[in-house]
Amino acid sequence: MGSKNRKKRKSKEVMERLIEELKNNGGVVIDACRAVGVGKTTFYRWQKEDEEFRKKVEEAVELGNLELIDLGVKTLKQKIEEGDLTATIFVLKTLGKRRGFTERVELEKKDVEEFSSTKIQIYLPKKGGGE
Repeated sequence: MGSKNRKKRKSKEVMERLIEELKNNGGVVIDACRAVGVGKTTFYRWQKEDEEFRKKVEEAVELGNLELIDLGVKTLKQKIEEGDLTATIFVLKTLGKRRGFTERVELEKKDVEEFSSTKIQIYLPKKGGGE
């Protein structure tokens, strides 16, 4: 029985290391598993069996993703400052939507419902140049 307790304690220690790795590596599961020497099958089994671990993983991945997004935004800003046209276009198409930088009109559900109840009449000129 002492062996089981040691194994469980060691698993908890590895789980905590996994959580830290996820926070520090952008939330990439496979990289965290490799860093602590755990197979991804074991990781997903632990996540399925241990609710507390699953919640901590979700939080760690979210934090890791936020750091990764911050890094991406920082890099994008640097590229724009260097005059990178692709980066500039990307930012205008994504972040600049509210200021009119779009390639297409995007409608929300409420806009579509309002539009679908509107009657549209089109007047075409008569043949021969008259009204």
